[in-house]
Amino acid sequence: KDARALLLLLQQCIGKIKSRFSTEGIKNRQADMEVLFNLSRIINRLQQFSASHAFISQLSTLQLLFSEAAHQMPVAFYGEPLQGIQIMGLLETRTLDFDNIILLSANEGVLPVAKSHLSYIPFDIRMHFGMPTHRDQQAIYAYHFYRLLIRSRKAWLIYNSEPGRLGGGERSRFITQLLIEMPQYSTRVSINETTPSLSARLNPIAKIVIEKDEFIMQQLRDLGRRGFSPTSLTSYLNCSLRFYFSYVLRLHETEQEDEHIDHRTLGIVVHAVMQNLLQPLRNQKITADQLKHGSNVITEKINSAFNNDFPQGDITTGRNLLIATLAKKWITLALEKEISMLDETAEVKVLALEKSLSRKLQTDTTKGTIEVKLTGKADRIDNRDNETLIIDYKTGMVSSGDLGIKAVEDLFNSEKPIKEKAFQLLFYIYLAKGDKDFSWNTDHINAALFSFRSIAAGLQTLQLKEDHNSALDSFEQHLTTLIAEIYDPGVNFSQTSNEKKCLYCPFKVICQR
Repeated sequence: KDARALLLLLQQCIGKIKSRFSTEGIKNRQADMEVLFNLSRIINRLQQFSASHAFISQLSTLQLLFSEAAHQMPVAFYGEPLQGIQIMGLLETRTLDFDNIILLSANEGVLPVAKSHLSYIPFDIRMHFGMPTHRDQQAIYAYHFYRLLIRSRKAWLIYNSEPGRLGGGERSRFITQLLIEMPQYSTRVSINETTPSLSARLNPIAKIVIEKDEFIMQQLRDLGRRGFSPTSLTSYLNCSLRFYFSYVLRLHETEQEDEHIDHRTLGIVVHAVMQNLLQPLRNQKITADQLKHGSNVITEKINSAFNNDFPQGDITTGRNLLIATLAKKWITLALEKEISMLDETAEVKVLALEKSLSRKLQTDTTKGTIEVKLTGKADRIDNRDNETLIIDYKTGMVSSGDLGIKAVEDLFNSEKPIKEKAFQLLFYIYLAKGDKDFSWNTDHINAALFSFRSIAAGLQTLQLKEDHNSALDSFEQHLTTLIAEIYDPGVNFSQTSNEKKCLYCPFKVICQR
């Protein structure tokens, strides 16, 4: 739990590994000993930093610093000068000739080394007075490179063509020069350029299929009593195996305390602030003056929400300050949009906030009739011009295409991308229609999303090609069929065939996708 204690433990582990390698013989472990030596140097530096800088007490900060230091720490390898393969740097080859040469990391920026001539004297002044510049350093590399090749019989120049985080993957300019100019000066030299293709999977990955035994069926019955949410059902439609991991086995990603605000915390805070601002306005006609008053207390509400949901973090500096400022901007713009929408609507009343919705659904299965609970939570329910509107806030992007439904059966077609947002809104309308505790008008009801990333769009309502009653009847039929499939012992849980759906799945490591 403490960064300094962890560094001390790592140093002790390295010491024990060194002792173990020493007993095996230093010659057999030369490369490993070199790596351990460099790791020990990194840990020593971090111990010095942690002693003088309190912010390194966080394990997440330590991880970032260690990763950065490890990426920058080179590991030198040494060959035996009297036997075997000679391992040396380019500058060490001067005055030496070899029949066979293998030149590794022949990438631009490595050969020649990227210019890093640190000096207070500007480049133009150095050129004017004939002082050394990075060009002289590159000329030295060019000389040793061509001098090394001139007496060799065979040479392998190997470079990495895979771009890194900041681009790259470019071969050295020396290789390009050889490819272009060598054929003009010598016909005796043959150059072969090959790109090896390495198979990422030597053996085919076995498909994962989970049969429904009695334990799984009991877990499903328990889930039916707790309630199926729209997220759980779209999870099943996207990948039944993911549904099995998340809702049957109830596996979840481990939540780690972090000093940085993540997207989930930002969403919780924005929802909480909007609820606190609108709570005093329930069951009354909303006016522009009331919303303007709410704008004056946004900062106070945001600080309070972050203190409740992010007590371990500091929102006064760095990245957290930027995210807290973003939250304030989002909510300010949202209230301004609410004010502008009042001009378009005769009357707006907030009926409920964070309202739980539920209803029962019966379906026939191979084992008989089963009744399950369907649940959801609406962020907000309004009455707008005598129409009940269920509103859900989103901190992600929402486009009009996400909410258009040409045919209800498309929402249940697992072969196509599932429109999760449209499914959620229609699901909420279906719940409200059958919820005994829903006391507001359901004859004229709709649902909408409000995205904080596209505030200018305002309330984006569900778009149906058919009338609501027909759409809800069709939705109930397909929902009944879906629940029956989930409870069918003969239908196994299996991976989706569309690997694009696995991109952000927390269980893709299990499937090796």
